Amino acid sequence: QLQTQEQQAHFIAACSKDISFNAAQISRLCEEHPELTTLVASSWFAAVRGRSAQLLLLGHPALSEVPKIAKHITQSLWFQEANATGRYRLNLSEPSDFCIAESVLLVNAWESEVGRLTSSPDVSQHGNNEMLRNEEHNEAPFLYSREWMLPDRGFFRFDFSSIRRPGPSVAPMPEATEVCRYLRSQFHTPASKLKALRAVSVHMYISAHQLRNLLLCFTCGEDRQEVFCMLHSRTVDSANMLGPSLLFNEAVFGEADRTAVFSRLGPLHLLSPLNPEAVPYRCCLAIYEERRIVEFLVRLTTQEAGGKVLRLCSDGRYVAVNASWADKGVPSEDWTFTSRYETASVNHAWRRTLAEKYCLGYAGAASAPPSHTGSAGASAAFTATVSHRESSVGRRRSAREDE
Repeated sequence: QLQTQEQQAHFIAACSKDISFNAAQISRLCEEHPELTTLVASSWFAAVRGRSAQLLLLGHPALSEVPKIAKHITQSLWFQEANATGRYRLNLSEPSDFCIAESVLLVNAWESEVGRLTSSPDVSQHGNNEMLRNEEHNEAPFLYSREWMLPDRGFFRFDFSSIRRPGPSVAPMPEATEVCRYLRSQFHTPASKLKALRAVSVHMYISAHQLRNLLLCFTCGEDRQEVFCMLHSRTVDSANMLGPSLLFNEAVFGEADRTAVFSRLGPLHLLSPLNPEAVPYRCCLAIYEERRIVEFLVRLTTQEAGGKVLRLCSDGRYVAVNASWADKGVPSEDWTFTSRYETASVNHAWRRTLAEKYCLGYAGAASAPPSHTGSAGASAAFTATVSHRESSVGRRRSAREDE
C-alpha cells in the first residue's frame, strides 16, 4: 500500500520505462486518484500502446494542466516510427523521451538486420550498418553499437538516417499539392507546420518537384533542413532530388544548409550515382562514408573513357587523383579535399552496377519494404530485433539492481 504522494510518485516513475499499460487501466487509476492525473499523464503517456489510447489519456487532466503535460510528451506525441529519420535531442530522465530513444534503437536494429539480410549497401557513417549518426551522450561523442546500454538519465543526441526507400513501382501522390496550400497559411507557426508534416509524411510519396515546393514553404535554415531530411526518403525520383535542380540549387539550399543536411543524413545517402557530374564532393579519406564516395568515383573511371576524379588544389587548380587507387584501393589516410567527376563517355550500365553496390534504392532488395525480405528473412530480422530489446531491458534492470 502506497500511503504518501511521494511513494506514489516513486512508483509511477519506476513503472514508466519498463511496463506497458492499456487505456482502461490508466483511466481507472486517474478516476480513483485524481490528484495523480497530471503526473500519470506525463509519465505514462508513452507507456500506453496505440495513439488513440494515448489521446484518450489526455482527456483526464484538467484543462489548466494540459500545457504542463505537453512539455513532457510533445516529442513522443509527434514521433513517427514509420519515418524516424530526423534529429533527436532527448532527455532520458523524461519517460516520454526515453521511450522515443528506445523506439528509435529498435527501428535501427530492425533496419540494420533487414539491410544485412538483403545485402543492401552499407551507407552508415562508420561502416557498421547502423542508422545512427553523430551520437553524443551528455555532449560526449561515442560510437553506438548493440552492446551499448541506453542509460536511464542524461542527454542523448543523435541523427537517424533510415535506409528505407520507395519501391520502383511507387508513384508520387497529387495530395502533396494540397499539403503545400496548407503550409503556406500564415495562421500557424513553422513548428506546428513541421509537426503536421511529420504526421502525414508516413502516408506520402512525392516527386522532387513536389519536395521543392514543400521546401519553399519554409525559410532557409533548420526548418528547411528538417523538411528535406523528413521527406527525402519519401521522394520517388532521387536523381532529380540529388542534382542541380534541388539539393545543389542555390535558390533552395545555401552552402551552410547543404553542409548541415549532408552531416545529418550522410553523403552516401545523398550520392546520385547515375548523374555524378556537376556537383562537388567534400571528402576526408579517414572517414568511411566519405572514402566510399571517392572509391565509387574512382571505380567509375575504369569503365568510362576519359573519366577522371579531380581534386581541388590550394592554388585553385584541379588535378586528377592517383590512378592506382582504382586497383589498389583508396587510402584511408587523414586527407581532406574537394573533388568532382568528369568524363567524355557515359557508361549507363556500369553506373547502375555501381549504384547497386554503393547506394540505396537501385537494387530491388534495397528499395523494398521489410516484408519483401521473405518469411525466413523477416523472421530472422524480427528475432534479432526482439533479442536486442530483451537484452537492453535486462542489462538496464541489472544496472538498477547494482545501484
